[in-house]
Amino acid sequence: MKTNLKNNLIEFSQGWEGYVNECMRLVDNSLRFYVTSDHRVYELLIKTVVSELQNLVDERIYKVKGSVGQSSLTGIPWLSVMDKHVTESTQEGFYISYLFSKNAKKLHLSIALGATQFEELYGANSNTTEKIIKAKNQFVQNFDKYAPAESFEKMDLLDEQDTDFVREFSTTMVRIADYYEGGSFFTKTYDLVNPNFEEEDLVNDLNRYVDSYRQIVNDSSSSALLDVLDESVFEESDQKKNTNLNYELPAFNPLDVERNPKSKKSKGSSKPRKPSLPSKKVGDAGENYVFEYERNKLMKLGMEDLAEQIVKQYEDLSDFPGYDLQSFDEKGNKIFIEVKSTKGKNKNYFEISTNEINTAKELGESYYIYQVTSALTEPKISTVINNLHSYKDQDKVLIEPMMYKVTFKE
Repeated sequence: MKTNLKNNLIEFSQGWEGYVNECMRLVDNSLRFYVTSDHRVYELLIKTVVSELQNLVDERIYKVKGSVGQSSLTGIPWLSVMDKHVTESTQEGFYISYLFSKNAKKLHLSIALGATQFEELYGANSNTTEKIIKAKNQFVQNFDKYAPAESFEKMDLLDEQDTDFVREFSTTMVRIADYYEGGSFFTKTYDLVNPNFEEEDLVNDLNRYVDSYRQIVNDSSSSALLDVLDESVFEESDQKKNTNLNYELPAFNPLDVERNPKSKKSKGSSKPRKPSLPSKKVGDAGENYVFEYERNKLMKLGMEDLAEQIVKQYEDLSDFPGYDLQSFDEKGNKIFIEVKSTKGKNKNYFEISTNEINTAKELGESYYIYQVTSALTEPKISTVINNLHSYKDQDKVLIEPMMYKVTFKE
């Protein structure tokens, strides 16, 4: 298939600074940069180059995307090739990445980790960059055997030698560039000002990176590592001190529940990913937080004796009663709490076992589900459901199977 990638990329590079200048607006005595879609440079990247790359890969498996920003113009324009059952967003998972330097004079091809998943866990700061680099190093250590070449180049997105570029980078823009650099590996750089590559090189390089990417995806350990990659570099010092335990539990609002969360399985994928279960590290953090919350609650109510009788069922690995803690309500009645923890702030759904479903039905009003968000860094009980089946009977929640067990009969 004949392509014109080289010429299109060079034209984009030559037109980028002028495009940035045309996107400039003066708002409240401050310079702002807004995406202009009716422009040759925009169409080159978002339509022409994306289309060419998509034609070079299997569209049943791979999604190609390009961006110069949504409404605000990005500092680092990019292209990505994503395996659709790994991720369809550059914010998470890992993918093939093309990153332009800020002046678009260089183009960096690499495999990269989604940075947003780390920022959501650790916050927007320089520490997050260090976490991304540590996670990247873990990833490379595991999958270096699939490297698309024997040697690679250093990525320089900010091109500090170019001091005359029309746009000054804010602290946020520099941080995002650091994220991109920190999460990228197996980097190959193309000089778009003095190009020493041919069309065939671009196509062959993409094929090699797709092959490398495919081998990592198909490695049986990649999915498990990806599910815990951001939290694998978590340290106790990352958790905020003086965690708040003094607040009323939120009333459950069924309207907050996403009834049909999007599946990560996609058309053309022969290898659907398993549901993403919270790791033991996340689960333990949430359960320990709920224990402290319940203990603090009872102490404030003057029920010190009951506070000492809370049972940490989750510490008994020989018994699985369908709940994590046995505590008491404000009247001294026993309650049974199942804790659902997430490392992020998402609280639209959770996964529950058959055993927990049955226990919830059996215990009725005395069975509670506490959902803890940001369990590792800033834990908080965001949702409380009392008597799950009553909401199911009212058709206010949807409980659906995600996995089945097959047993061979004699």
